[in-house]
Amino acid sequence: MRLAVDFADDEHVAVAWISPDVTKLSERNGPKTGEPAHLHVVVLDARTGLKQSQKDWSAGYSQLPLLLGIPNGQFLICVGNSLRLVSPALDLVREQELPNHGSCSSSLAQLSPSRRTLLLSIRGERAYYEGLLNVQTLTSLSGWIEPNWAYSGKAIAFSDDWMAGYCGEPREICLRRPGQEEWLPLRSEGLDTRMAKGWQVPVRFLNDELLAISQKSTTVAMGFPTKLRTDIDWRV
Repeated sequence: MRLAVDFADDEHVAVAWISPDVTKLSERNGPKTGEPAHLHVVVLDARTGLKQSQKDWSAGYSQLPLLLGIPNGQFLICVGNSLRLVSPALDLVREQELPNHGSCSSSLAQLSPSRRTLLLSIRGERAYYEGLLNVQTLTSLSGWIEPNWAYSGKAIAFSDDWMAGYCGEPREICLRRPGQEEWLPLRSEGLDTRMAKGWQVPVRFLNDELLAISQKSTTVAMGFPTKLRTDIDWRV
């Protein structure tokens, strides 16, 4: 059992875990993804550690539950086949069914640095459905399909206004806006973002205008202009 922990604000922290519904078969062989289970969420006072609320929901089993703190003091969880925004009292605020017939046990999600945008990844038999959602309304901002075997053109980091991924041959780090198809190489004097086949260069957005790139034992934070040009000349 793995715990998910996140803060909604300075006053509320939540802990979530999934416990399988025990049967003779699961007790003997261990639980499998998607089998009957229960999602448990406890909200604590972040200052005192006292329990404020607790609820359980029927859910499909997965090793790690989806639990994300939202800036307005709410929490985002995933139950069955839907995303749910809940209050610190764990009352339902808003619910949205997962796109592409997805289930919580086959989905991964992460927040942008501002925590206003959600990147949702739903695993299928042959491809992943990737989508960006507005966190507070759970409405779709953009969506696309990526083959399971794709290495180029795959999003590896994102912010509210940008996406970073790999493109070209040899592969290198590229940027594009959500909803756009064309990836543009990220090139800067003194920084080589090209990589050999099978290699990956870790990147992450610190905010909408600052991208951190790790190479060997060094991490470089580089800024880029708000308006993306085709004749990119970004400087560290």
